Amino acid sequence: MRRITLLLGLLLATPHAYAQAWAPVLGPWFDPARDGHGIDIVRSGDTLLIGLYTYDQRGEPEWMAAQGFTNSGDFAAPLRRFHNDGSDAQPRVSSRVVGELRLTPGATSSACQDGISRGDPSRVAELRFDIDGQTHAWCVAPLLPANSSADSSMNGTWWGGPADSGWGLTTYFVDAANARTAVQVLYAYDAAGEPRWSIAQGAYDTFNIDTRWSSPRGYCRNCATQPLQTRDAGSLTMRVTTPLQVDGLDNQLDMQARYPGAAGGSWNRAIRLQRSSGFFPTLYTVATREGLVQGRVDRADTLTWQNIPYVAPPVGELRLRAPQPTASRQQVLQTQAFGPVCPQGPAQGSFSVTESPQSEDCLSLNVWTPQDSAVGERLPVMVWIHGGGHVQGGAAQLLRNQPVYDGSQFARRGVVFVSINYRLGALGYAAVRELINEHPDQPAAGNYGLLDQIAALRWVHDNIEQFAGDPDNVTIFGESAGGVSVCALMAAPMAAPYFARSISQSGPCTAIMPLLQFTNGSQPAATEQGERLKQGLGCTDGDIAGCLRSRSADAFVTAGQASIAFQSGEKYGEIIDGFVLDRSLRDALRTGSAARKPMMVGVNEDETTTLIPESQRPASVAAYEALVRTRLGL
Repeated sequence: MRRITLLLGLLLATPHAYAQAWAPVLGPWFDPARDGHGIDIVRSGDTLLIGLYTYDQRGEPEWMAAQGFTNSGDFAAPLRRFHNDGSDAQPRVSSRVVGELRLTPGATSSACQDGISRGDPSRVAELRFDIDGQTHAWCVAPLLPANSSADSSMNGTWWGGPADSGWGLTTYFVDAANARTAVQVLYAYDAAGEPRWSIAQGAYDTFNIDTRWSSPRGYCRNCATQPLQTRDAGSLTMRVTTPLQVDGLDNQLDMQARYPGAAGGSWNRAIRLQRSSGFFPTLYTVATREGLVQGRVDRADTLTWQNIPYVAPPVGELRLRAPQPTASRQQVLQTQAFGPVCPQGPAQGSFSVTESPQSEDCLSLNVWTPQDSAVGERLPVMVWIHGGGHVQGGAAQLLRNQPVYDGSQFARRGVVFVSINYRLGALGYAAVRELINEHPDQPAAGNYGLLDQIAALRWVHDNIEQFAGDPDNVTIFGESAGGVSVCALMAAPMAAPYFARSISQSGPCTAIMPLLQFTNGSQPAATEQGERLKQGLGCTDGDIAGCLRSRSADAFVTAGQASIAFQSGEKYGEIIDGFVLDRSLRDALRTGSAARKPMMVGVNEDETTTLIPESQRPASVAAYEALVRTRLGL
């Protein structure tokens, strides 16, 4: 298949990296002595799938496949020829073993001693296979570079799903010499049920592709070399830029294809595609509702995607507003490093995030999943909400450049783990009177951090199946302020559809909560805190909203004077705003208006010890008793 259309012109000489144990480079391989014939290698977990592309005695294209594992560097597996015993509308695919396919590294075989230059000998392998008693030996080398571009994470084998198993697609996106080229190989069947393949290629932009299929006609495996022919075989349109937003489909493929040979046959598809195998073992691309995200293998042999935005950045006009949807992306998003934490002051207690950069553009989440998981597997999901008194902390909380909240520990046990950032302190919870009813999607003020958490849960509900998670089996859990947030989510009706159960650790649900504009027992109105914030920012008259949105995030942190536990300063958290929460967390749980879902509670032993400033820690039993009586009263 070397010179068929452009597969043909992509002889890229980029060297491949090899591990100590030889493993075949993924993608297409070819033999310069067998013009138009070749193999295709893809991987799914530890399994290799090798497709053999060749021609029958009449010169018509046909394909076979072998599936197995590498063994001491060699690959050997039964070679199967497939047949469609049904119709195009209702395929009944069967197969029979026609021989064995073996791929062996090295250029010492007689097949590789034919005087034809194939470049680096370490990148050459002998391909030996049997078909119906006839043995063939080719000398093959990989065609595409192992890492042509980040876009090549989309390369791999795709299929129509169990309900449409009569065909499949192998796709290559190649970025070389300033030419972005997409090549697709279609494997299907003619009207007589024989396995046929066609090819399409053309320039691509953000994975939107409109091109034509070509059906090759060549020469049989035992025939003398002769020029190849190509025949028009229909049209191909691929739409993968906005997955989950095109009629509810992940990746839209519209295909009008036909086999122009004597038996004829056609395939007309407008369906959803799902990838069944990756192209590069360390890069994984998943379709989300906003676009494609590319992750990596974590150090614990789990997959991870980091810093995925779940809403639009809460900056500019979106500051001090309910979270807004993020725009669809036109390129694959690289998610292989943790994102910044939300703006916060110096560390207090044990929630230090001093190693993490801060940014107001912080509303992102991280996902870990088992490496051998697959789309549609529906594993249990746990969503972690970090602590820090609603004023500090982060989704990963780096310590010596490693995440304290490490989702790989869960993924190794078969759980899809998600950790989230949410707005903190004054930017996340301050209620300013002038912002009430500013926008119809939030007829209140404050509780922005809680609304962020609900938006993150909605994102998980909509997308987690693409990461092998079960959207109907989501457990929310958190500690300290994260535990209080769990109580709030239990009490917030708009959060109820997005989780199945909850765990609150060291997060008391019993505190008296402020009302938005009125006193509540000993609690002043939440807007009084907003008044102090306005004073600190110098936004006391004129366009209050505009003034608040013109100040820097650092100014908010300074003016907010946030603190946690027994330390002096402003305390931030959920309020009864009549929109997200219509009663206190305690009353919601006590009266039964909270979500009727299983809930587990616990408390960390001696946790408050880490939250009291060193200067205030008691030095004696008597001082300890005095501190308890002073701080706790009853």
